[in-house]
Amino acid sequence: MLGGEDMSHELEVLFARSPCLVRLPPSWTDFFEKTGLVQAALAERRQFPRINLRSRAVLQYRQTFPSLPRPAFTYTVYTKDISRSGVSFLHGEQLYPSEQMILILPDGKPRRIQVVRCRRIGPSCFEIGACFAGPSPAASEEASGAP
Repeated sequence: MLGGEDMSHELEVLFARSPCLVRLPPSWTDFFEKTGLVQAALAERRQFPRINLRSRAVLQYRQTFPSLPRPAFTYTVYTKDISRSGVSFLHGEQLYPSEQMILILPDGKPRRIQVVRCRRIGPSCFEIGACFAGPSPAASEEASGAP
């Protein structure tokens, strides 16, 4: 989707066209300041360490469940952390486990994700945990020979 020298410009255009519905809680004034490794709780069983990634990303809705209409909209979301196997982000709408979507991270590369969990933080603020689900859309299109 994005590529070449115009990647950052194309990503900025996507951000401009994609509304952000997230309302961060008032107590999260330092949300974008956190960096480095995420401190794991003792009870967590994670395969890979998580790293704080406090930035914007673009979420592209995909129709996953026939009974849950998802128009092909894009939204700006706030990333929280990332690992080799998944990502956590904040969105203003509730998503459901097993929904599949496309997430364009700050590097401009689209990635297929599958929602694993969704937790309401506050009004218009949901924490979404998702795993990476297969090759990126661009990679699978190249492999299938699609234009």
